[in-house]
Amino acid sequence: ENIIEITPSRTDGIVNRVKITSDIRAVQDSQPIFSMANENGYQQLASDDSYRIESLGNKDVWISFDDPIWSATLSPVLDGNPDDSYFTAFDLAGDPVSSGITATGYLFSDSMKITFTNTNNFAVSISFLEIWGQPAKVVDTIKYNAYDSDSVDKFGEMILEISDNDYFGSYNNADSYATNILKTRAGYSPTMNLKVKGNPALQLGDIIHVDYKYIGDYKVVGIKSSITNGGGFTQELTVERTEIMMPFILDESQLDGADVLM
Repeated sequence: ENIIEITPSRTDGIVNRVKITSDIRAVQDSQPIFSMANENGYQQLASDDSYRIESLGNKDVWISFDDPIWSATLSPVLDGNPDDSYFTAFDLAGDPVSSGITATGYLFSDSMKITFTNTNNFAVSISFLEIWGQPAKVVDTIKYNAYDSDSVDKFGEMILEISDNDYFGSYNNADSYATNILKTRAGYSPTMNLKVKGNPALQLGDIIHVDYKYIGDYKVVGIKSSITNGGGFTQELTVERTEIMMPFILDESQLDGADVLM
């Protein structure tokens, strides 16, 4: 009774071969993850010196890293320990400055914003900066390839290739993901477009049961909501046929009973 309009689609979205290439990263011991030398910066014009901090002023500097960073020392110290994050500075006459400058960092996944604060009554130029942290470096690469031979023979190769996701973490995770894709998409699995009475609780990935014409369980893969001038709330859903797996509970479920041993 909630369906306003139902339209089957011939766009079947078959996938019968899955190829995954994914880097595996491991967090390393603390080490230098960024170094910058600006020894002659004070001789340049202020507009050409990216590390110039005016008298009683602040300066935001953005730096990028080659790898994602697990942790880092966020507050480099002026003339600090060379085994940790530190920096040095000159005044505009080229003389070392040993006080009146602080730095505070804000770490993102593969970049950092550092705010330098100069409390001296003269301009300074940061001459050297080194940041220490724990990078997540590539230690291996997953190369995974799986296919459903029956589906390939019937439909030809329909390939899903994933090469931009470095979050699988292990071969087993890639295998589980690909196996699920092949199980649900190696055969003809029609999509449908449903226009329904609006339900704000619906989310992508929800499973709904359709009890009209094309009866079965479907996964919601697209949602478009609209409100008419009269106040009516409707949604256009794109759904794919799916199969709901029920668990078998040891000592509670009965074989060949309501619960099925999977």
